[in-house]
Amino acid sequence: ATLVTCGGLALAGLVTRLDAEARGAAHRLLIEERASQAARAESAALAERARIAREIHDVLAHSLSAQLVHLEAARIQIEQGADRRQVLERV
Repeated sequence: ATLVTCGGLALAGLVTRLDAEARGAAHRLLIEERASQAARAESAALAERARIAREIHDVLAHSLSAQLVHLEAARIQIEQGADRRQVLERV
């Protein structure tokens, strides 16, 4: 009976240890998964910020280019004798 009791206790101890190890591994996996999700979310946010920055850059570059074309056209018109005030009012 003592041998059976000792064997039962040893088996219970083994099961308890294996259960604790499994829970620890599951907890570590959960922590790693949460960290991975956070990293993916951060990466997506950075990509969106970069996309918005590129879009703003493109819009500003286009606006400035158009403004330069208008100003250059106004300068040429004024040099060719057009009324300065009228030309500048259109720009």
